[in-house]
Amino acid sequence: MGKCCSSAFMGAAHDWLQTYGSHMVVLSASATTSATIASAALASAATPSGDYTQGVGDTSGVKVTIATHSGCTIDASGTATHICLYDLGDTWCYQTTCTSQALTSGTVDIPAWDVEILDPA
Repeated sequence: MGKCCSSAFMGAAHDWLQTYGSHMVVLSASATTSATIASAALASAATPSGDYTQGVGDTSGVKVTIATHSGCTIDASGTATHICLYDLGDTWCYQTTCTSQALTSGTVDIPAWDVEILDPA
């Protein structure tokens, strides 16, 4: 038998993300500690567990979709390049790139996005 992985194992990864990814922040650079997240933060939103929806992956495996967050206040000017899920402590959970966009003032909308874990090949 080749590589295999149970959907329960992959779902547990998404459960962990849902438990510890209580906040989403738009960043001007990649950040993996509370200090670098704070220095690169442009806008943020709370992401309670109800903002996460688990389902079947688009290609294979499983995915979790993080809900749209509209009207997030821009706290600092800069060019958005990344989005990070984290808790308010020091747990960095997941980071991805986003469409580069200059943020200066007002609000920003963060569209829904997915974290997908593919079946092993």
